[in-house]
Amino acid sequence: MRIRNIVVPLDGSRLAEAAIPYATRLAEDGDATLTLVHVLEQRPPASVHGERHLANPAEASLYLDALRTSLGCTALEIRTHVHENAVRDVARSLSEHAIEFHADLIVMTTHGSGGMKRWVFGSIAQQVIARSSCPVLFVPCDPAPRSVAPDVRHVVVPLDGDPSHEQAIPLACALANVFGSAVQLLTVVPTIADLGGSRSAVARMLPGTATTELDLEAEAAVEYLKSVRAARCDMLAPIGANPDLVERGDPAKVITRLAERTDRALVVMATHRKVGAAAFWAGSVAPRVAADVQCPVALVSMTNGS
Repeated sequence: MRIRNIVVPLDGSRLAEAAIPYATRLAEDGDATLTLVHVLEQRPPASVHGERHLANPAEASLYLDALRTSLGCTALEIRTHVHENAVRDVARSLSEHAIEFHADLIVMTTHGSGGMKRWVFGSIAQQVIARSSCPVLFVPCDPAPRSVAPDVRHVVVPLDGDPSHEQAIPLACALANVFGSAVQLLTVVPTIADLGGSRSAVARMLPGTATTELDLEAEAAVEYLKSVRAARCDMLAPIGANPDLVERGDPAKVITRLAERTDRALVVMATHRKVGAAAFWAGSVAPRVAADVQCPVALVSMTNGS
């Protein structure tokens, strides 16, 4: 996979602009085209994240043009686009623009933290990944401007044995190539305490049997990751100082902890394309990780699988 076209949605706030350094780094090092996009909303709020909201086409165009000039990347092709017909569904419009501009990646900011970040993922960000076949790189908000280009040392790819989740690997490798970083595969096997549904009931009745089964799952996971790396040796570089991992616990919590203790990590995960906040959160690991982790997270919509 090669990232040729990158789209950055902007709402006029400094928080949204935190996505620009990552998008610019990817575009410069990958020789990609960067498109800055603003979508006008019907009945827009007076302010967004405490700042004046862009409410008309002329104002939005001036804003995007000023941003493009401020980047000063003469060797980089930067386009701007204002969707002048005000829309009710911003996420849908952004997804359509990704198709229009042949985007290989959307880069956008996750605003806020904690409960607010989860709320955002239940609205615009969730709807974009649910409706778009284009991968989305979510960047944590950073109100302070960056003085240096962002750096990524480790690209972490959580897998669970489902082949459809391996669709995250090509994007992970493309991002790793740009940043010059290593790709680390990860599988999380639950403990008895993390089991749910019928498996939890069986574990309570037969804890010894359940423990043995989970130990066997962990052993099988090691072989699974070896087979994935061997099958994709054309994309995945040899393992370096950080080998592929099999961890135990709640998947979302384990992935989040690993990402936070790993130096300059970026997590890439495949996720189901489900519309609606309830469907997005129910039993899905990827959005839980994206809402909790403090490092960048790229989500890839699976084109098949349940």
